[in-house]
Amino acid sequence: MRLSKGNVLLTVAVLLLVSCGTAVVPPILLESGRLVYPPASREAKVEGSVLLSYDVSEEGEVSNIRIVSSTPSDVFDQAAIDFVSTWRFQPQKRAGISETVEKVQSRISFTLQDGDMSYLEFIE
Repeated sequence: MRLSKGNVLLTVAVLLLVSCGTAVVPPILLESGRLVYPPASREAKVEGSVLLSYDVSEEGEVSNIRIVSSTPSDVFDQAAIDFVSTWRFQPQKRAGISETVEKVQSRISFTLQDGDMSYLEFIE
């Protein structure tokens, strides 16, 4: 089999990346609590979303949860923070070594048809 110059260069580049330890496996969500829709918002038929930023430690724990934006403002913030604080991850790995990753972002949506569901139920 004859390899083209492009294929050889690509193969060399991939081997160099792997040998330099730059292969990164991002955090993977392993556990989640339940997303609780605030009762007053449910009764008023209010829907919205919260964009959060957080860090995932080398142990897979969430910390430094911050609100980036929310609509409507302040209505679902605490429920979203409580939900994300229950998450546990397989930590990010670089060359097989766990590391902390900062400023991960997730949007939590609150829609009336979802009811009280866990994050895992949304992605399965």
